[in-house]
Amino acid sequence: DDGTVFRAPLLVAATGVLSVPYFPEVPGRESFRGEQYHTGLWPATPVELAGKRVAVVGTGSSGVQVIPAIAGEVAALTVYQRTANWCTPLNNAPITHAEQVRLRAEFESMCETLHTSVHGFLHPAHDRATFDDSEEERRAFFEKMWNSPGFAKLTSNYTDLLLDPAANAQWCAFVAERIRSIVKDPVTADMLIPKDHRFGEKRPPFVAGYYEVFNDEHVELVDLHESPIVRMTGTGIETTDGGRDFDIVVWATGFDFGTGALTRMGIRGREGLALDDYWADGPRTFLGVQSAGFPNFFFPGGPHAAAGNNPRYNGDQVDFITDTLVYVRDRGYCTIEVDPAAEEQWTGMVDRGATRAPAFGESSYFFGANIPGKPRKYLLNSAGRPKLHSMIADVVKNGYTAFHLS
Repeated sequence: DDGTVFRAPLLVAATGVLSVPYFPEVPGRESFRGEQYHTGLWPATPVELAGKRVAVVGTGSSGVQVIPAIAGEVAALTVYQRTANWCTPLNNAPITHAEQVRLRAEFESMCETLHTSVHGFLHPAHDRATFDDSEEERRAFFEKMWNSPGFAKLTSNYTDLLLDPAANAQWCAFVAERIRSIVKDPVTADMLIPKDHRFGEKRPPFVAGYYEVFNDEHVELVDLHESPIVRMTGTGIETTDGGRDFDIVVWATGFDFGTGALTRMGIRGREGLALDDYWADGPRTFLGVQSAGFPNFFFPGGPHAAAGNNPRYNGDQVDFITDTLVYVRDRGYCTIEVDPAAEEQWTGMVDRGATRAPAFGESSYFFGANIPGKPRKYLLNSAGRPKLHSMIADVVKNGYTAFHLS
C-alpha cells in the first residue's frame, strides 16, 4: 500500500487457513460506543476487563477459550451462542523436569511417529471398535478419553467413532452426561449440548473450566436461535427478546477458513485469470499446493492441505515444494505449472471423499459454511495424510509429469 513493487520468479503464499478474522454482518456495529475486539485480532497491549460488562459472541474454539479466561475478572459476562459445540477437556499441565528429560531422550522416536502418523499427532490409535467392548468397558474407556490430552479424544478413541453414527452417539451421550453433571442449571446445560451435529462433524474445541463458568451468577447464556441479534446500539446488543448494555464486546466469530487469505491477495494467473474467480465454486488444487493456470505459485497450508495436525501436514507440503523447486532449478526450468488433469483428479478425490464420510458435516467451517455466500466445498484433504504421501511419492517417481515444466 506504499507503492513498493517486488518482483520474483516464484511466489509461495504461506498465509495459513485461519488468518482472516470474520465479523458477522450485524447492523449498527459501527455505532457501538464501547470497546470491540475480535479474538483473532487481539491487541498486544492488555485489555482492561476488571469490573466491566462484557459480551462474548461465539462459542467456537476461540470463544470457549476466552470465556473462562476472562470470567473471573469481569463484573458481568453475557455469552451469545449460535451453535453449541462438543467441548472436552484440554487437560494441559506443566511439564515436570523429569518429563522434560524423557521428552528430550525420546525426541527422535517422537519425530518418527509424527512423520509416519496418519493424522500427524503423537496420540496412538486405538485397537478396537465401540461395540467390541461391553457397556461397562466402554464407559471406563470413555472416562479415560475424557481425561486424555487434547486431540486424543479424536485420534485415540474407538476406531469407528467417525464412521459409525451409532458409535458416535455413544460418545456424544457420554459427553452430554458430563456436561449435565458440571452445569447446575438443567436449562443452561441443555443449551450447551449440541443438537445439530455429531462429534467430529465440526472441529471439537478443547477447554479448561468452560462449563464451570456457567454456574457463576454473573454469567448469562443467550441462545441466538431463540433470540437472534437484531442490531447493535450505541450502548450494547439488541436481540429479539430485548437489549443488554455492555462496556466491551468480544467477537469470537471465527475465520474465513482455508481460502480466505488467498482469495483476498489479488492473485492473477495466465491471461489475467483471478484466483478468486477460478475458485468461485470452491478451491481446485493439486496436493493442496498449486492450481492450474497459476504457474510458479504455491500455497502450502491452504485448502485441501490437512485433515488432522495442520502444522504437520503443512510441513509435508513445504518439504515437497522445497524438493520440487530444487528439481526445477537444477534442471534449468523457469516455469512449473500443474497439469489440469492432475488437478481434476485430486480435487475430485477430495470432493468425493467428503460426501462419503459421515463425520464431515457440511454445517462446519470445514465446508466454508460459517461465511455467508461462500461455496460449500470441502476445504481439507478428505483422503488423509497417507494419500498425500503416496501421491507425492508418485509425482517424484514419475519425474514430475503431473506438472508442465518449461
